[in-house]
Amino acid sequence: MARGIPRLLDNHDPQLPKLHRNVLFSYTCKDGSEVLADAFRIGGLTVIAKAFQDLRVQALSVEQCMAAMLRYTLKSVGCSPIMLREPGDACSFIRQLGYIAEAGLLNIKPLLCPLDLSPIVDGAPEKVVNQMKAALRRAGVLSR
Repeated sequence: MARGIPRLLDNHDPQLPKLHRNVLFSYTCKDGSEVLADAFRIGGLTVIAKAFQDLRVQALSVEQCMAAMLRYTLKSVGCSPIMLREPGDACSFIRQLGYIAEAGLLNIKPLLCPLDLSPIVDGAPEKVVNQMKAALRRAGVLSR
């Protein structure tokens, strides 16, 4: 999974949803109708990053996956339509990367140090912004 995600994300235009069944299974409603799932919502990437942390995975392929997910998130912040984003989703993803960096599981601090947070926090709820900044401070990425 960690080796496949970068290829999918790097080749995807964040202005468009990714609805192919071969990338992510669809949902079946109670009435039996099928709803195709968007595989590349930032919230979904946050869940994947958290799962890697919960599993305590330490591998270069996972570091590369985190880098690809961060690249995609930053690209998305700049160009995804509002229907493909949630307020604060990028902050939540960066916060999760901060948790991973703080845990020392992966060498991802270099990915987080040069970040310009201004476009990431734009329109995000204050609580989520504060949580992200606190996680980055604990990880040693953001100064007080």
